Amino acid sequence: MKRRIKIFFVLSVLLAGSLPAQENPFTLSGKVFDCKSKQPVEKLIIKVVGSDGSSVQTETDSSGMYFFDNKKLNKNRQYVAFTIIGSGVTRYFSSTLKFKFNTYDTVSQKSIKADFCLDKNPGCLYGPVSLYFKKNSPTEFYGEDSLKNAIDWNVYMLLDNPTLVIEIGGHAGTDEKHPDQLAMARATYIRELLIRKGIEPGRLIIKNYSDERPYPVQDEMGKVIKEIKKGEKAQRVTFYILRKDYVPAKPATEPVLQKERSEEE
Repeated sequence: MKRRIKIFFVLSVLLAGSLPAQENPFTLSGKVFDCKSKQPVEKLIIKVVGSDGSSVQTETDSSGMYFFDNKKLNKNRQYVAFTIIGSGVTRYFSSTLKFKFNTYDTVSQKSIKADFCLDKNPGCLYGPVSLYFKKNSPTEFYGEDSLKNAIDWNVYMLLDNPTLVIEIGGHAGTDEKHPDQLAMARATYIRELLIRKGIEPGRLIIKNYSDERPYPVQDEMGKVIKEIKKGEKAQRVTFYILRKDYVPAKPATEPVLQKERSEEE
């Protein structure tokens, strides 16, 4: 009898060792869509970061759906999922929503769902959307009022919308001297003018496009039919809205006033 029990025990151990380990049962899936139209957003990156330092990401499909299977999530971890606006999606703001979940058997559901909705990004700013520079110059423009109109419009827009962050894109033509340095100088010059007008530096992000992004001429349907690589149109600075999550710095005026009062006393 004891011999049979011993043999049964040995066989049980061997069989247990040959069986595959229990897989993590947790999955994460959901949909990304336009907040207003409810239309799906494809090619948007969903990233998941774990408390163990691991991170995985995937893209939404044509129906706006994404999915992380049980091979991409570890058990007994805390996770944060959020959206990232990649190069394939430029018409939306990145969602400020972060979905937190964990993979503990006693707490979480095994099939975890998380949807994200995105606000439409107007992209290139309305109004004077570009400034056109004279050839090989980082500070001279075509049109007497073009600089003033563009700067004033951006100042008013940014003051009225204190959480917006914009990109100032510097461009140059393929026939200009030192296009990389020239494009950077143009964007830097415009940024400094906006800072002098009271716009916080953290809201103004410079992007140097050099001569690598010719001016696109589009048809009525938005299809690019020609690219201008030389001349006034290529020699420009463009403005784009990047994000709407800027947190204004606390003003330092109050401590200064308090110090002045104490000195008077």
